[in-house]
Amino acid sequence: MKELLLSLVLSYLPYSIDTNTQEFKQYVSDLKIIELEPEKIELEICGAVGACNGNYTFAYDDKTNIIHVPKSCNLEEYRCKAALMHEFVHVIQNYTGKYTVDASCYDELKLEVEAYKLQNHYLNTVGINFGFISNRFSQYFLAHCLLQEASKT
Repeated sequence: MKELLLSLVLSYLPYSIDTNTQEFKQYVSDLKIIELEPEKIELEICGAVGACNGNYTFAYDDKTNIIHVPKSCNLEEYRCKAALMHEFVHVIQNYTGKYTVDASCYDELKLEVEAYKLQNHYLNTVGINFGFISNRFSQYFLAHCLLQEASKT
């Protein structure tokens, strides 16, 4: 399933990646998908339950090249598959160097929007209007960045 989802993600993204290189093949081979309870994902990624600002159940850890998936999710179900594809976008962003530790909140927001657009596109193709890219969504994350910026001063 990993290779199939990765090829779907790559066909959608505007990145030019040579998937035949040994480096890329090793990167994909090293990628792990681990199923955990949602609370454990929050602890693993954000350091505490509730620290991830909401229902944060899927996560990509760019330091370990691991996608964390909630145990309760059936990956054959469209919404779960779409969320996993969202995390695969982050895998590719990390591989191409777009996912950086010192990125500004606004740069991170652009990466999130890219991932949500693919997630939304996939759900629309299977007849689900999930509406992730909405004004409310964008306003929430923009407000998050503004608050983060204000707290630094």
